[in-house]
Amino acid sequence: MGILSDPPSLFGSSARGAPTPSQGRKGQRELPPKQQPSLGNTGTNKSAPPLTHGNPVQNTTNTVAGNTNAPPSASTTSPTTTATTISSSISSNSNGNGRPAPSLAPPRAPSAASMGSLPPPPPRAPAVSTGNFPPPPPSNRGSNLAPPPSGDRREKMTMNVKELQQGVDSQGHLYENIQQKREKAREEQKRIKEAKKLLEEEMQKMKGDLQRMRGEVAQLATDKKGLSEHVLKLGDEKRGLEGQVKKLADDKKGLEGQVTKLGEDKKSLDAQVKTLGEEKKGLSGQVTKLGEEKKSLDAQVKKLGEDKKGLEGQVSKLGEDKKGLEQNVGRLSGQVAELQASGKTKDAEITDLTFKLEDSAENYRELYEWVGDPASALVEISRKLKESNRRLEMWAAESWDDEDDE
Repeated sequence: MGILSDPPSLFGSSARGAPTPSQGRKGQRELPPKQQPSLGNTGTNKSAPPLTHGNPVQNTTNTVAGNTNAPPSASTTSPTTTATTISSSISSNSNGNGRPAPSLAPPRAPSAASMGSLPPPPPRAPAVSTGNFPPPPPSNRGSNLAPPPSGDRREKMTMNVKELQQGVDSQGHLYENIQQKREKAREEQKRIKEAKKLLEEEMQKMKGDLQRMRGEVAQLATDKKGLSEHVLKLGDEKRGLEGQVKKLADDKKGLEGQVTKLGEDKKSLDAQVKTLGEEKKGLSGQVTKLGEEKKSLDAQVKKLGEDKKGLEGQVSKLGEDKKGLEQNVGRLSGQVAELQASGKTKDAEITDLTFKLEDSAENYRELYEWVGDPASALVEISRKLKESNRRLEMWAAESWDDEDDE
């Protein structure tokens, strides 16, 4: 970065690698190229010449502590002595090419706004004598002394001083930019710490969630074991229900046989009614003798006629109810088979179905107890069949609604 590559030299009182008084101009000519002072364009210099504080023309290369031959300081001499000292300093500070080395003014201190929170500058070195060594004997001086700087050289020196001052200002801006970057870096570090803290909290939450999930997995394994046992139990219940369905099918066949027998009993009753009618005709000759009996018999005959018509209607309805019952029983058997095939057997539904079919069988068994009175038996059979048919239809409708909901 030109003159900004060596910031400490702008605040110090001496340069690194400066020759000692014993080296003189020879030591200055033997400086490394990087530290060799130059009066060219300061924008391309790799290192800045040493800066000094105090007297703009003080010669740090010729200052030696304890030199008894050094003249008094420029601050205590007369104007004539000061001018002579400046001229001698320029001549003695030449870089070997006959060109004088510049003596720079102290750098301008950065303003408080531009400094920000920059670290304080290094302490200044103690003030040293700015006097010049006495000229060497004539035999040692030779012809190497450079003439005093001309107007062009002084102008160029002034330009170099301005360029160096601009470099100092640029360095102040550079320090300000560095400070801003430091602040941003601190803020970024703070955000990183906060993010790290949040990440640690999330990790703790994840650990808790992982522990909870492990507990849930263990619970699921336990539930799976219980479900396996429940499935085995359901298999046993399914086999028991299949046996019950088979038993109900056998009961259905028995009921069908009973219905057939009831039909035959109905025919027998019809024959008896017909016989009673014939007997009624045979008894018409005894009406005169049995007047009171005739009235009673007439009423009985009339009642029997009405009962006959009712029985005939009931027998017709009984046949229809029989067909409906057979259809309902077939549909219920199909539903049971579907439930077994799909594996969606429901304990409550199967139990209800079993109870209803057992109730139907019990009802038919009760009907046979009325065989002693055929007329009453037919009436009761018709009523029981209607009630059983209605109940089976209601149960079938509820079963289909439950399956639709599932």
